[in-house]
Amino acid sequence: PQERPPWTDWRPVFKARLERLKAAGHKGATGRYYKDDYNHRRRVGCGNAPAVINAENKRRAEMTINISDFSFKDAELGPLKIAETTLHEYIPGMREQGKGVTISCPHDFATLKTCMIGNAGSIFIPDPDQPEMHNLLSASGSKEFMDFMRKYKGTHMAVSYPEHYEKMKHESDSLAKTYRENGIRVIRNETFTVTEELLAWQIPVTGDMHLSLYGQSAGEVFENIFMSMWEVGAVRGIEFQHRDVFLEIFENDPNAIWMTMPLPAPTGIQKSPQPFLSPGDPRIMPNKLVIIDR
Repeated sequence: PQERPPWTDWRPVFKARLERLKAAGHKGATGRYYKDDYNHRRRVGCGNAPAVINAENKRRAEMTINISDFSFKDAELGPLKIAETTLHEYIPGMREQGKGVTISCPHDFATLKTCMIGNAGSIFIPDPDQPEMHNLLSASGSKEFMDFMRKYKGTHMAVSYPEHYEKMKHESDSLAKTYRENGIRVIRNETFTVTEELLAWQIPVTGDMHLSLYGQSAGEVFENIFMSMWEVGAVRGIEFQHRDVFLEIFENDPNAIWMTMPLPAPTGIQKSPQPFLSPGDPRIMPNKLVIIDR
């Protein structure tokens, strides 16, 4: 997924997304666009003359996206509820899960004591044709799968395809249950709440809403280092659902280190900073050996 396809203008797709949201009653989802960027740049030309600067400032103003009052209707959220952020907790009820936990993973074969997994609260289906998802799925997604995503993109699966959602929820819940039955501590957002800002976090970049199914999307642990990673797709925000847990851990584990992979620019043009890794790429071996599966 690190090899980008030829860039296409994402703005018409994003504008269509905003129009669908407004048609569904989200009056706060607004965007202003100029019609022909290429011709506009030709008219403006180069130089520092005041007329050129004013025209460029006007162009930038016309690109402004305003989602400050973006809101969702309960009927579109399925089982999901909007979390009320407080001064001390991003998602109330999560911080308690970090008590007594330390950051430690000597290698992938060590005895598992604590793990973080995803949940079926925020299962919004992404658009398979936006550049990021197209790059990820075009070589592996079947026609049936891609057509399914095109049909239901932007909707919560519990609303648009409830029978399949129940299967996914059962599998996710069963994974957590199996870990717990084997004495493993599970860190998981089971409140079925998420903040409205996180739901809409990626809309200005990809047009997709938050997907909470994959816990490992947050990153990897190398000994006493938590490496936050920038995963591909709408799952990348899962760490925010568990931010309170991580803050509790790091405030009480003096040996824990938090590192972050460089984040790419919010655009479909620029390549991501190197090295670019997904959380599933590293294989952590004994004696400080890390094998990268590329």
